[in-house]
Amino acid sequence: MGIYMKQQLGVFTTNQINKSGFRILASALMNAEESHHFERLTTGLPAGLPAFIQHDMHRPVGWSQVLGLLIDSKMVRVVGVIKEAETEQEKIQLAQLASHFWESHHNKGSDTLKSDLLERANLSKLDEFDKFLKMEAYVLSRKNVASSLYPELFNISSNSVDKDGLTDYKTLCQSMKQIQPGVFLDKKHNLLIFAHRFFRRSLSHRNKFNEYFLSSFDKTVAESPHLTPRLRLDPDLIGHPDTVTNLLELEYWWGPHFNDDISSIPNGVTEHKASEKTRYFEGVDRTQIWWKSPETRLNSIIKDRYRSFEIEELIENSSGGLPDEQYGCRYAHAEYSIGTSAITHFDGAIRAYPQDEYLERIGLAIDQAGKHSDYTKLFRFDGSMTVDLWKKLLSDYFKGNPLIPEYLGVVQDDIKIQSKEATNEDVSTTDIEEPVVESELAVFISLTHGDSPHESYIEPSTIVLPDERRLRTIETGGGAIDEFIRSKFDMTNLTSIAIDDGILNLAKVTFGTTSNLPTEMQDFISGFSNSLLYDIEHNGLQRIAVPISWFHNKLLINMVIKGCTQQVYQLLVELLRIIDPLKPASEWIENLASAITTLAPISAADLDLNGVLQGHLSYKRTGSVKLRMKLPDSQIQGLLDEKPDWLR
Repeated sequence: MGIYMKQQLGVFTTNQINKSGFRILASALMNAEESHHFERLTTGLPAGLPAFIQHDMHRPVGWSQVLGLLIDSKMVRVVGVIKEAETEQEKIQLAQLASHFWESHHNKGSDTLKSDLLERANLSKLDEFDKFLKMEAYVLSRKNVASSLYPELFNISSNSVDKDGLTDYKTLCQSMKQIQPGVFLDKKHNLLIFAHRFFRRSLSHRNKFNEYFLSSFDKTVAESPHLTPRLRLDPDLIGHPDTVTNLLELEYWWGPHFNDDISSIPNGVTEHKASEKTRYFEGVDRTQIWWKSPETRLNSIIKDRYRSFEIEELIENSSGGLPDEQYGCRYAHAEYSIGTSAITHFDGAIRAYPQDEYLERIGLAIDQAGKHSDYTKLFRFDGSMTVDLWKKLLSDYFKGNPLIPEYLGVVQDDIKIQSKEATNEDVSTTDIEEPVVESELAVFISLTHGDSPHESYIEPSTIVLPDERRLRTIETGGGAIDEFIRSKFDMTNLTSIAIDDGILNLAKVTFGTTSNLPTEMQDFISGFSNSLLYDIEHNGLQRIAVPISWFHNKLLINMVIKGCTQQVYQLLVELLRIIDPLKPASEWIENLASAITTLAPISAADLDLNGVLQGHLSYKRTGSVKLRMKLPDSQIQGLLDEKPDWLR
């Protein structure tokens, strides 16, 4: 991808406990990045992934790329950038790149799985419309492939299927094992079948299930055995059980507790309009709710009064999983018994509208609409359930639509003040006798591809002189560190610079591959540490960024150690007892994170990402600073001969 006009730099995830109640270890985060780069070596694609609005694979927005892992005493952060396509040319380029990415993702190295799936399903050959996809498992998408294999779970003539095509959920779970929400294993044929694709974003196989609802559905069945539950299955999908994986979408959908009193809700239609933010991210335009007038019905020999409820979500964008630019809107219906104060029936469906009919639909209220839609029922509960449970299920079914909890009415007790967890900043002055010593220490690790050098080298950068002349320089500080660097590298044609502000952004040192890597690294780090200590004690050096890199298994590991010089010195002295350059970073990053916490338990308050877009960490200088240069003899003579104005 090229450089886009709009780039968003941020933290993608961390190794801390997230709102879903689990954490991803730093070693796993690093391992994922290593695996990604190894995969890119074989596919030839650039590092990164297509980026989508709200995890919807039908709404591409740009290209996301992990820049590296930033470690300080607080946490390990995955830092990345999203490059957004703005011009038409950029959008075309993004579409082409995303197409290549998905082609490789779904098909590369999967021939054995394809033939295995066909054999298990007793299918002789591929159909021209067949698609193989990596989803919750590796799957075959073919019209009616599952319904042909399992007619007892799909045909309305079966005792396990109702007139709307919904499968008896208890029968399903007796004959198959649910291994994930919406994923069921047939042990006899060693195949997977799935809940219907309409439980996915944009009603599409490209997207992940609404796990919140499917989990709540299953939990309700387990905890309420008196209910009769039914669920629509996907007739067009079978999967390979050996490839099951957990797809993570770290979008937190809160399941609040609601006020149970709905008997006083007035009759009629209400409409809740979405904010601009909700319309953009969630694709929801508005939600319409209709409570009908109470009616009396005869239950056995007892009369009871009931209220009917209908709700429909009107959306902004056409549904990518439907043909011909149709709009698939989530819909639900319920029956409420006034006598028992309970929900006695609850079902959900999709109302799909062709484009012209949808333009007409959005101008109508729900009590006048729905007649021209293609109606597909997805689930159903029969039996008594509490209003609180119903509201939870309803909210989860409409996951991503904040208008639902807004309408249902969150009770005030649900908004709890969370007790603040202790952090490294939670240090009261009464808890300590000595003042807190300022400390700063962070390490940034990134991975790149490239040709491995035979010899170690120091990497120059370029500065622009006042006369627009470009000068290749390395920043060394001009003291003991400068002398040490000169003893290690050929500086004949390089200019070293020093800036008298107590800060040093050292030029990057890359170690070669022909040498004994641990020995050479130890020799360099030992000598550099001694020089650093001298510059701390005699030259007023206060903060430093030290970038080093080395090759491991075809990947260049880039490490920048940045912070207060005393903490950086202490880490450098112990570095090769903490990390092993002959092993992948995923095997030693946990030890490194622990060491940083020990050396600098109170980290800097502000997150400084200066330089990460260029693949490193550095200190940003502001204002005017004095610059001292040590030039090669040839450059000195040239400047003396030319006598530029800035030199005079």
